[in-house]
Amino acid sequence: MSYDVFAVGIHEGGSRPGGGAAARAVLQPFIERDEPKFHFLFIRTRDGGADVYLSEDSMMFNHFEGDRTCDLLVAAARAADWVIFPPGCPTCITNESQREHLPPGFTEHVRYVRTGQDLMNALAIDILG
Repeated sequence: MSYDVFAVGIHEGGSRPGGGAAARAVLQPFIERDEPKFHFLFIRTRDGGADVYLSEDSMMFNHFEGDRTCDLLVAAARAADWVIFPPGCPTCITNESQREHLPPGFTEHVRYVRTGQDLMNALAIDILG
C-alpha cells in the first residue's frame, strides 16, 4: 500500500520522545537497505517489504505489502510503545494503556492492533468505506 502511515509515542495528549531503538531492534533482521543520512530503511520479509523512515521518536512507513511485513511493522510499533496513525482510518493503539493518552479528536475511532491483519482491517475501513 502506498499510504504514509505514522507511528509515534503519545503521553497525555501529546507526543513523547523515544522508542526508536526498540523499533529498530525488531526491524533489524529484516533490513535490506539502510540509509542513515535519510533515516531510511528498506525492510524485506518473505512475502513483501516496506519503505520505513525511522527516527528515535517516530516511524513512517509506506509502499508496504505482505502479511509478514504488516506483522513486523505492528511489532516494531508495539516494542516502541507507539500509536499508529493511518490517515483517514481509525487510530491504532498497540497497547490498551495508550487509549487514555490519545489527544482530543483521535479518541472516537480507535482500534487495538496486535497483528498485521488487525492493521489491515483498520486500513480497510478507509478503502472499503
